[in-house]
Amino acid sequence: MPLQDHDAHVISRYIVCKLEFGCRVTLPDLTQDAVYRAIATELQVLHGDYGTACARKYPNLTVQYLNPSTNLVMVRCSRDQCKQIQSCLPFVKKIGEVDVFLHTLHLAGTIRSCMKFIVRYHKSQLPLLMSECRNPVERKKVQEMLTDSCADSGRTLGLLERSTTSQ
Repeated sequence: MPLQDHDAHVISRYIVCKLEFGCRVTLPDLTQDAVYRAIATELQVLHGDYGTACARKYPNLTVQYLNPSTNLVMVRCSRDQCKQIQSCLPFVKKIGEVDVFLHTLHLAGTIRSCMKFIVRYHKSQLPLLMSECRNPVERKKVQEMLTDSCADSGRTLGLLERSTTSQ
């Protein structure tokens, strides 16, 4: 029996990760496709053709959200394959030509839950980032960046919810 549209949210899992770049803070040219390819490559290496074939089942392995300003990424996968995907994330060492480490922050069953986590995460990072500012200009820039990221998360949540209900 084929899956119904309203059942799609039941079988998906969403993983929120932080991209760690070592000395580099942000990478504005990072794309969702590049992150996807890096994860899919490690999935092939660690779990072979079986892992790759499972990722192609509905729902596909996808990168739902990427914020290059705060280096957060949200990956969607099927519930059945979630452990395989999670096992691959620590082994992703490069995205394109850039050395990277994917640090898993949150796992959830809905986009809404992940976006709420992302907003809370941004708010929790504000004091840490503010303490690293050396002058009022940097302080204002950090506040604006996090405010924009939280607003972006809210807009993205609305867009993602509309796209998943229309599928």
